Amino acid sequence: MLRRCGLLSLTLLVACGGDRGQESTPPRATTADDEAPPTCTVPGTEGAHAVPLFIPPEGCSFSTSGSPSAPQVVHSAEELAAVLTCTGDAPTIDLEANDLYVYSFSMSPAYGGGEIFDDGAVVTIAQRDRPPCPNDPMAMPMSAQRAFLLPADATRTFRQAACTLPARCP
Repeated sequence: MLRRCGLLSLTLLVACGGDRGQESTPPRATTADDEAPPTCTVPGTEGAHAVPLFIPPEGCSFSTSGSPSAPQVVHSAEELAAVLTCTGDAPTIDLEANDLYVYSFSMSPAYGGGEIFDDGAVVTIAQRDRPPCPNDPMAMPMSAQRAFLLPADATRTFRQAACTLPARCP
């Protein structure tokens, strides 16, 4: 009897759990482009070098009135204390050799990263945006702060530029 029930269960499982007439879809093949980091070229940065962001230590945050077109320039420890709040030790920055530039910006829901370029005369604050994908949630913009170092007393003008990343929708 137990053998008969097992055979009946197996028959029902195969009959009811089959492919129901649908063809199975193999998973999409991964290409080299899927593995490469998405990027785009920001116009006007040819001949400029990338400037690394200054990342404050954990427990520290910036508050600034600077913008991408007019960053707030920090020349001294007193000015640094006015824009950087830390729950622990504040970072050590050689403000004799460098000035710290701090700015706030609104990060759009399509924000895909950013970079800062310096050609010796113009600092370009570049933003990469991604195109929307179908069924993207309606995200809200977020405020963010960025900081970077330039040589002390550097004379620069500032500009913003953007480019659109290639689409990568699932």
